[in-house]
Amino acid sequence: SAGIWGFGAASTEVLRFNSSGVQKGGVTLKAGGQSSHAIGTTGSPTTVSASYADLAEMSVTLTTTGGDLLCWFAGAFLHSDAARSIQLAFSLDAAAEVFPFSIGTPIVNEPFMIVNAGRFAAPAAGSHTIKVRWLTDGATATANGAQRQLIVQELSH
Repeated sequence: SAGIWGFGAASTEVLRFNSSGVQKGGVTLKAGGQSSHAIGTTGSPTTVSASYADLAEMSVTLTTTGGDLLCWFAGAFLHSDAARSIQLAFSLDAAAEVFPFSIGTPIVNEPFMIVNAGRFAAPAAGSHTIKVRWLTDGATATANGAQRQLIVQELSH
């Protein structure tokens, strides 16, 4: 459901923040914590693609038990044209991109942060691959240095 997700004081508690405030909503981390993460290692990958392409190293594969998958991404970016934007989205098992986030370039070639989150509702138990994919509407978009990370955590109700 809509809202911003984050961890509560208890290590297994997941909170949802929305216009109504904080809701604990009965969502907890799976016992045994099916989770995975990826960090950037390639320095400053670029794209000029107007179609989604994989963002270097931003892919995780984990074996789940059928719980929801909560995904977080954060990274530093820059763009060669202030009139252009960068769009990021998540993909589950090579399906169409979801949870897109687009941001216009604030200043040419000056780094800025992009943070995105999404929740895949109860994919079947088994192995799943989640990727961060990106595109630009023109010129060259750059992931600044290796400053990017993807975290995926399985949840249960």
